[in-house]
Amino acid sequence: MHKYLWVLVAACVPHSFSTSTSSTTPSSSSSSSSSSPTPSSSSSSSDSASSSSSESAADSSSNSFGVSIPAAVAEPSPPAHKDADGKIVPPGGPISEDERDCGPAKNHCMRGNAWLATGVSGPAEIREPATAAFPFDGHWYTYSGEQAGNTVYRTKPATADEIQHARMVWVLDVGHNEFSDVKSFLPKSEKDALTTRRWQRVSPESVDAKAGTFTADRRLYKIEAARIGVEAKSAD
Repeated sequence: MHKYLWVLVAACVPHSFSTSTSSTTPSSSSSSSSSSPTPSSSSSSSDSASSSSSESAADSSSNSFGVSIPAAVAEPSPPAHKDADGKIVPPGGPISEDERDCGPAKNHCMRGNAWLATGVSGPAEIREPATAAFPFDGHWYTYSGEQAGNTVYRTKPATADEIQHARMVWVLDVGHNEFSDVKSFLPKSEKDALTTRRWQRVSPESVDAKAGTFTADRRLYKIEAARIGVEAKSAD
């Protein structure tokens, strides 16, 4: 009788360890599973970093001017230089007086990156006049040959969508013209565009995309006659 009991006990012992071991295996697996958040956390950090990187890239594409920034273009050839008489010749050579289409599709007949210089003199009715300018020999000059100071802004033609968000807007202002409801105009030639002092800085209040107009200071302007700033540099 005792002999049979010992046989039974001996038979039960291995079975008892096997159960314990097999119950430990899921526990180990469970432990492994519970430690899996580490890669997940790493992935989350990576996603977060990627998101921050994307946001940073988005910020740099719209910057403080509130609009997307186009890539700079090459300045026209020949580059700015002095002629035999020491007079500065603008990039692209002599300015044409021939009449042409100077709408936004033609960049308002501006040259290169279409910089506008502020802090210049202009007609009395234009409160904050600006005029086209270009860099040469460490300074900035107007297309009339005067040295420009203050700040210069790289510009591009305005669109109905961007003009609502742009922080720097200029429009060719006709001044106090009592016979016209629309107080803007398009240049008729390259000379018109590059030498005019009628680029007036304005603050758009409302935009009518369907009509192609916007209001600023209770005056009505055509969107097609406006430009928006995308970059600023000191001209001093």
